[in-house]
Amino acid sequence: MILKPKIIEARIISETEGIYDKAESRSIAGLILEEVFNLDQNSIFLNRAFDGDDYREIRLNEIVERLKRNEPIQHILGFGWFMGRKFNVSRDALIPRQETEELVDLILSENPEKRLRILDIGTGSGCIAICLALVLTDAEVHASDISSSALEIAKQNAKLNDIDLHFHQGDIFLSFPDIEAPDIIICNPPYIGNSEKADIHRNVLDYEPDLALFVNDNDPLIFYRKVIGWAEVKLNKGGRIYFEINESKGEDVNKLFNRNLFNEIRVVKDINNKDRVIRATKV
Repeated sequence: MILKPKIIEARIISETEGIYDKAESRSIAGLILEEVFNLDQNSIFLNRAFDGDDYREIRLNEIVERLKRNEPIQHILGFGWFMGRKFNVSRDALIPRQETEELVDLILSENPEKRLRILDIGTGSGCIAICLALVLTDAEVHASDISSSALEIAKQNAKLNDIDLHFHQGDIFLSFPDIEAPDIIICNPPYIGNSEKADIHRNVLDYEPDLALFVNDNDPLIFYRKVIGWAEVKLNKGGRIYFEINESKGEDVNKLFNRNLFNEIRVVKDINNKDRVIRATKV
């Protein structure tokens, strides 16, 4: 059978209407055309006709049905893209997101030195730590998580990207990783209140780990307070701390920093003009 990319794209947009907007459906269609039909970007862009077959048609039907059940395309395919690199994904860790790429870009732009000790707390898939280690080749990069299952995914991704990291499993409310004073601390903690669950899309709520997403409403800043308290003692002078934040909590997190110990505190907006990161420098 002869097919064209635009026909498949139109089908996916139609079948996922009400689940994804057209732009996201178009992006999903591009991934399917690349991975299932082995088309390159140029062939997709030019809408070149290609030969289909029964196997790929069956695979396409399966993917569309799973998409209609709100399953993320990254889980269906088994991987996601981050900073131009492929990362394994599972339900045990958050799917790498574009907004987090902006965090990595910010860290790299502000810390061009290569001999740094970096700690990524709540590493999940390991995407932040791995991408930093790939660029800052002389850095000593540590990645920690409470979830042993998430760390297994992170270890797979380190191997996939041919990079060595130091991994630590544990609960920061019991103890932090036993490392020398870091120069950079990164943390993307749970920051969505339990009361906000009703507003979360099903492809996140049903398929990504609650442990990495949600925090009790009675103390939504508990992780920030704990990490900042540790950084006050442990972070090297001149070192920096970077958090991803709930867009509504930027000012609240800002107030947690002791101005006698931290300066250059600022909230950074993401590509969607939402407060996404807060960073500070140890005095």
